[in-house]
Amino acid sequence: MKFTRSSLLVAGALASMAIGAHANTVDRIVVKLKASPMMRSMNAEDLGQTLKEAAQGKAQHSFTMADGESHVLQLPKGLSGAELNAYLQKLQASGQFEAVEADVWMYPMGVTQPTDSLWNSLWGMQQVVPGSSYGADFIGAWEFATGEGIVVGVVDTGSVPHADLGQLSPYSGNYVSAGYTFISDCYRAATCDWTTGSRTIKPIPSGLDQGDWCTSSDVSNQICQRTGSSSFHGSHVAGTIAALGYNGVGVIGGAYNARILPVRALGKGGGSAVDIADAIRWAAGVHPSIPNPNPAKVINMSLGGGSSTCPSFYQSAINDASNAGAIVVVAAGNENQDASKVSPANCANVITVAATGKAGEKASYSNFGSKVTLAAPGGNGNTRITSTVNLSADRVDLSANGAGYKGMNGTSMATPHVAAAVALMLSANPKLKYNDVVSLLRQSATAFPTSGGCSTSNCGSGILNAAAAVRLAKQSAGDNTEPNPTPTPVITPTPTPPVVTPTPAPVITPTPAPVTGCHAAWLEGKTFAAGDLVTYAGRNYRATSTHTAHIGANWNPKSTPTLWQDIGACTGGNATPAPTSSPVITPKPTATPVITPAPTLAPTLAPTAAPSASPSCPAWSASTIYTAGQCVSFNGQTFAAKWWTRGEQPGAAQWGPWAPQANAAVKRK
Repeated sequence: MKFTRSSLLVAGALASMAIGAHANTVDRIVVKLKASPMMRSMNAEDLGQTLKEAAQGKAQHSFTMADGESHVLQLPKGLSGAELNAYLQKLQASGQFEAVEADVWMYPMGVTQPTDSLWNSLWGMQQVVPGSSYGADFIGAWEFATGEGIVVGVVDTGSVPHADLGQLSPYSGNYVSAGYTFISDCYRAATCDWTTGSRTIKPIPSGLDQGDWCTSSDVSNQICQRTGSSSFHGSHVAGTIAALGYNGVGVIGGAYNARILPVRALGKGGGSAVDIADAIRWAAGVHPSIPNPNPAKVINMSLGGGSSTCPSFYQSAINDASNAGAIVVVAAGNENQDASKVSPANCANVITVAATGKAGEKASYSNFGSKVTLAAPGGNGNTRITSTVNLSADRVDLSANGAGYKGMNGTSMATPHVAAAVALMLSANPKLKYNDVVSLLRQSATAFPTSGGCSTSNCGSGILNAAAAVRLAKQSAGDNTEPNPTPTPVITPTPTPPVVTPTPAPVITPTPAPVTGCHAAWLEGKTFAAGDLVTYAGRNYRATSTHTAHIGANWNPKSTPTLWQDIGACTGGNATPAPTSSPVITPKPTATPVITPAPTLAPTLAPTAAPSASPSCPAWSASTIYTAGQCVSFNGQTFAAKWWTRGEQPGAAQWGPWAPQANAAVKRK
């Protein structure tokens, strides 16, 4: 990322805003020499030498700005704080400069820090600070989308009126409707008609959380396993997804302009899978007898129970919702066991979410395994996720005093982070389908820290990075081009005779290694593992820790010595771009390919590799982890993985991880 070439020059004085304005180090300054006839007559070489001497040998002249008078000087190393201020003041005191300033780092003006009073405690929403805090970077995502136009169904304990959510009756704020209750046992729903002694459920066209507190009598009657106060779990989940934002109050939701559809399927002691299945269909707008005029595009299910297989009626409801266009996001579970033993985490057509703590570590309670799609901030120990609740213990306090906030831990808290990110992705690109969303979430995830118990083998593809995911969704909108596509090689015919002696078909060889002495060029937006080698600004660097170079963060190797070790100059030539996993077509050195002219003047040649270059690729398996370049066969066709993937069917997603191959010689598993 380059510094901007704009800087406000104030004659005769240092601009106090510019000095130390950038939190990172500054490696360029802007100066303006005092005007004189001698200065106006200098050639470029003399000017450069004069500037170097005036800068006391610490800077080289880089270029002259468009005004012809302001000169950019490159410092040999980055300066910050007191050291930077002292150097600039020393240059100003020399009397040779009309103005001296640091190059000012600029940011997009579209996103400002939320005014919500609890923002500083919402670490799960904030940016990644490698080695310290692994938030999901929602503030970066809001540059592209805020969730407008997307309804998120929360199948849970229901929800409550809250200043940071809105009212339920009549509904307002970020509630799209009052919702519905699907608990078929009136004891669990706390809605039995005690005047008649009936245990028949009252129809409740509302998702109001009646409370799920449990008394000793409830335990004796086997309604609950233990006594406890109401959790108002559904309201907590709803707040993480779509609490009102920039209102100066409480928290902010990851998709703060999305709308919440409260669906009550859990009551005292939990809820039945049968009720939850009906709730799923209603949330998606496909319930056969109860209309829902506001079907959800995203359904959050921060719930689960022990079941080694996904019940067929449960899977059927999820399939119906998915076929209706809803993306279903579910919790992996809190038993510290393989998520394959828990439903709906082990169901198909869902996004299964594990939980991480603030430092990116696996949360001690979080389930894990091959069913997990990715992880997200869920809290661990004392680093909880704060969101909206009702403060009553054994009733619903509908007064203004009843609304409050509470910190909780769980995969239940991680799941709404992902649901909010999906809402943003769909807001940015409504055409995305389930497979597309899964692919983009996996592709954009932040790499796990090297220690902490999570890896791609047990916690999914990484930690949710909402900014990167929404950016890819935005890039994919409006056309059929995959995000960050790998260039397709084109062979341009020469003007020599159009027919030449045919030779054997070209073979497909891997992308050549970088030039000796230099490494792949550092790229912004890429995730680097500890030990990775890159070249930047003519120098070679080694990554000291795994991290993602987020766009706009200025985490280039030169500016971040805590992330990169300088290992010397690049002496073997120019740095090459990072090699891609896709093969390139290289003719044999002694062979000349046949060029068949097309009707136009600029034909291209797309040769087919010889059968001998095509290894036998193993059949694709949903449970196998594939890395970039590995090949599989599926439905009679060969595919090569473009990046890390597991469980994603080749050819299923428009922007998925698999590239169709024509007898390509790609890496086998």
